[in-house]
Formats: sequence, structure tokens, C-alpha cells
Amino acid sequence: EAATAIRMVADNLAMKLDSITGHAEYWITPEAFAIPAFKVEAGTVAALKVRISGFAGAAPRVIQDRIMRLRAEAAPEFPTLRNGALGYRVIIEGAPTIQTDIVLGDSAQNGVVATQLATAAIAVNSVPALCRASPGFHTFRTLPMIFGDGAACAV
Repeated sequence: EAATAIRMVADNLAMKLDSITGHAEYWITPEAFAIPAFKVEAGTVAALKVRISGFAGAAPRVIQDRIMRLRAEAAPEFPTLRNGALGYRVIIEGAPTIQTDIVLGDSAQNGVVATQLATAAIAVNSVPALCRASPGFHTFRTLPMIFGDGAACAV
């Protein structure tokens, strides 16, 4: 649930949120097309932009925008990563503002598969830390940094 992610970010920043809201924009495809899972008919949703905002008072303090497309050409007015890459953009507004794009996979790799592999890697690489941890519920905040075996090297 997106609101959970907003709460986790706020908690890690020691920020109290008063409310969380959501808003969605839909992009309707003017033409039919097929993707491996099914055919998409003209006049149906082919892209979705969702914004979840956590407010402290009247000001949005933690915002998550999620854009999902059924094909790269859908919703050209929605933000994209460079060269239409699949992945995530993180923007931290402040002094200085920081922006980074996290590209998943490459042009020959399906972005959904890359996302699944990245998620599985975190779960698998968390097992040793969870085995050493005290019993109970754990999150990234209660565990040490998670690295793959041999991923962290001395410099």
C-alpha cells in the first residue's frame, strides 16, 4: 500500500504527518494494441499516474508519484526517464535538491522482470541478518544495511 511507504519515509525522517491523500490521472489509448498478457482495446486505460501525498499541516511533505504504462508510447505527457528507460526517479527537494534515476534492466530486458529480480535479491540477501536478529517484526530500519555476498568491497 502506497500510504505505508509514505508513513515509513516520514517515520525515518522523524516527521509527523497529519493526513495522507491520493489522486489518480488516467491515460486512455486512442488505438487498440496487444501486450503479451492481453489485448488492450481503444478507449481503455493504458497508463496511470498516481500521486500519494503525506501532509504536515497544509503542506505536502512526502510525495510519491507512480507512473505505470502498458507500453512505452502511452501517456507521453507523463514524466519519463531518459530514453524511455524503465525504473524509478527519486527527487529530494531542499538545499541542495538531489535527483537520481534508477534504471532497471537494459533495452533487452523486461522492466517488470528486472523489478522482480531486484525485489527477490533484497529478500534473499536479508535472510542472514534476519537469522541473527531478535525475534519479532523487522524492517529496513531495524536491520543493518543489506548487501549481497561480496557486494561490499574495501576500497
